[in-house]
Amino acid sequence: MKKIFLLAFLIFATANLYSQVPGVPIIISPADSATLCPPYIFDWNDVPTATSYKIQFSLNINFTALVIDEDLNVSQYTLPGGIISGATYCYWHVRASNSYGSSSYTPVRRVRGGTLLNPPVLLTPPCNSINVSNTPLFSYNGVGGATAYILQISKFPTFVPLIVCDTTPIGSIVLEYNTTYYWRMCSVGPPCGAGNWSSVCNFTTISPTLPPPTLLYPPNNSVNISLTPTLDWSDVAGATSYRVLITGILDTIVVSSELTIPPGKFNYYTIYYWKVSTVNIGGQGTYSSVWNFKTINFSGIHQISSEIPTEYKLYNNYPNPFNPSTNIKYQIPNSKFTTIKIFDILGKEIEILVNEKQSPGIYEVTFDGSNLPSGIYYYTIQAGDFTDTKKMVLIK
Repeated sequence: MKKIFLLAFLIFATANLYSQVPGVPIIISPADSATLCPPYIFDWNDVPTATSYKIQFSLNINFTALVIDEDLNVSQYTLPGGIISGATYCYWHVRASNSYGSSSYTPVRRVRGGTLLNPPVLLTPPCNSINVSNTPLFSYNGVGGATAYILQISKFPTFVPLIVCDTTPIGSIVLEYNTTYYWRMCSVGPPCGAGNWSSVCNFTTISPTLPPPTLLYPPNNSVNISLTPTLDWSDVAGATSYRVLITGILDTIVVSSELTIPPGKFNYYTIYYWKVSTVNIGGQGTYSSVWNFKTINFSGIHQISSEIPTEYKLYNNYPNPFNPSTNIKYQIPNSKFTTIKIFDILGKEIEILVNEKQSPGIYEVTFDGSNLPSGIYYYTIQAGDFTDTKKMVLIK
């Protein structure tokens, strides 16, 4: 009887012992024969009563060429890089253990590594570049096999926080002025999606353009201004130069906040329109408001008779040839806006002698050719619909 009792006890103890050995883990991922992309994560269920796990990786199915043989206390493992490749399969299995013993290994599974696409080579903006537009064009060398690219931009080399994280970096991106930015890119494509990041480049955007200056002289709508006035406007802090535009006459860049008009640019009794903009390292700013002024009347215009003529007429100048001045006589029977202009033999306008509305009468104006070379010149009158041209000769 005692023998029967002892045998029953041994059977019970052995069964109880085996009931405490953990069961075989159930693999969750990756699937058998899967192609993996970093990070290489291997996962299985938590086995009740298990206190540890052993995972093995081998270059052959017999596990005689182990590359990993590790004990773990969690039911997940991240395989280091460089163990698996896309060329050959790597084999793995796992078992659960506790103080009562170990389970059998799971059925063998195999995996291989997918290849990450190379990052693109960054082209523009170049690394360490300055004065970059605040709407820069980001360009790069494409990577074979890539279906998309990711662009990241930040004010910090850690890329935290991000300013831009764009999967289609081809549109306009507006950045802050005078700010340093860091940028990088990665390629996206099969089998592993986003690849490694490129090297990091930085660039600094341009300074903002400046507001326009305030025009000072000549005052707006002023009259009797010299033919050689000094145009003046306010200084703008940070400006490296100013662009001055006088409609139809001048478009120039100056470094100071004034410009003296040289002789021969302006005509008597003529309205001129002008505006100024600032220029700095960020480019040209907006123009100021447009001002105008009217130059002095030519003192050589004389009404020699108040008699009202019956026809329009332009007389021959006298003397002709002349040196250096000559008189031009003309008459108008009606009140008309009248101009008399001087042209050289090539048709280039040299001077405007008359440019005003005149009452009916007989007039004479003096032309001074002191600053002109010898040659043939023409003078033309236009009064309403009447126009006429005559020739004169300057001989020095």
